[in-house]
Amino acid sequence: LARLPLAGANTKMRFWLDLNWITWRLAIEQAHLMYGFGDNSMRRKNLDFLLARVKHGDRVLDLGCKNGEISAILAEKAGSVIAVDHDASALDIARKNHGAKNLEFVHADAFDVLRRQSAPMDVVVLSHILEHLEEPGDMLVHLKKHVTHCYIELPDLDATYLNHFRRLADAKLQYTDNDHIWEFDRDSLREVIESAGWRVLDSEYRYGVQKHWCAHAGSPV
Repeated sequence: LARLPLAGANTKMRFWLDLNWITWRLAIEQAHLMYGFGDNSMRRKNLDFLLARVKHGDRVLDLGCKNGEISAILAEKAGSVIAVDHDASALDIARKNHGAKNLEFVHADAFDVLRRQSAPMDVVVLSHILEHLEEPGDMLVHLKKHVTHCYIELPDLDATYLNHFRRLADAKLQYTDNDHIWEFDRDSLREVIESAGWRVLDSEYRYGVQKHWCAHAGSPV
């Protein structure tokens, strides 16, 4: 097919890029169905970076918690976890499946929850959140008033150079989901973080995602 003169070079390039994306995405979805968040799953291993930095006794806000899998794992170590999402049906599933006493699922605006706290939260978890926001920097600026540390995780556009060829070829499929507003490479995400007044203390690039552990700029580690 690659050698047949059926289309121009750019059309062929877009076809192969789309085919690569589709098969990769289907494999990811099948893996999630088969292995979920089990002890040996890559989704569980992907949390090692975060769990190593959350301290016993920390007060954690998990923003956009969905069905609560990450929230429940955080609750195994943190002092308390408030898990927030705008999807009430997802929270119903979360409450049914995860009943730790130090874990609370809340259907509310995250900043309403934060304003009700008597003291700043220790950690806010933004796992695959910023790429969906029109103004991700504004979110980070506002969070500084309410939390001391911020964990950011999202797809790593630099994980494969094919993502950059996708841009050059004007291939329409985005890195993971079609509801992404932004697709961040490593430099552009760090610029957003630092422009919002956060300092990146540590980073990890594994499993196709980039992860950053941040504190207020100028604050001690």
